[in-house]
Amino acid sequence: MGVWYTDLIGRTKSLLDMIPLIVQTDSWSVISVMAQDHYVVPKVEGVTGNHHNLSHHGQDPSKISQLEKISAISMSDCCKMLELKPMRSAKAPAC
Repeated sequence: MGVWYTDLIGRTKSLLDMIPLIVQTDSWSVISVMAQDHYVVPKVEGVTGNHHNLSHHGQDPSKISQLEKISAISMSDCCKMLELKPMRSAKAPAC
């Protein structure tokens, strides 16, 4: 496995970064992004377990805390993607 493959957060951010470009260039019919990897430990400070193991936390506070860190970064990246404004083209009227 390469470094890129093991960087779950980085891969997710890259996929989310492409969505506005896909929409702005009208290069899509449907956009679907699956951002999960069962057996990779995300490169997040304080996270030592893989996502799959952490999602079966059994109410273990340490696992829940790690899962919250992963979720916070993932949701932050999603919010950043949704905040992007569409590009205006010469054909499109101003909003």
